[in-house]
Amino acid sequence: MSATQQMFQCVYKMTFAWTGLFISGSKRPGFEREGQPLPNEVRVFLNLFVESKELEMVTDSLVKLSEVTDVYEVTGEYDIVCLLRTESILAFREVLKNKVLKIPGVKSTVSAIVLYTHKRDRKPVSE
Repeated sequence: MSATQQMFQCVYKMTFAWTGLFISGSKRPGFEREGQPLPNEVRVFLNLFVESKELEMVTDSLVKLSEVTDVYEVTGEYDIVCLLRTESILAFREVLKNKVLKIPGVKSTVSAIVLYTHKRDRKPVSE
């Protein structure tokens, strides 16, 4: 197992330990919290560092990815912030490794996995 695979496995385990989530032992895909099924979706805010001359090409490429729901050109430390939705952490890993990081002009990324949503579309999310 490569160092990258070990790191992803460690982050994967830590994420689920912090949130009280674990992979269901059943054949049905998805996650459970205290025996209750959760939506089968992983949302990730992906922050990208991009070569400035490639900014437009990178944003155009991100817009074309079905897993990417929102793309923002931003000020500050990062050049682009986008929201991705995938069916699992492993699916996110595949999108990151085989799609996003292969876009010419993408220098590096920092990802933040959404653990819980408190407010969406200007409305509080009830538990």
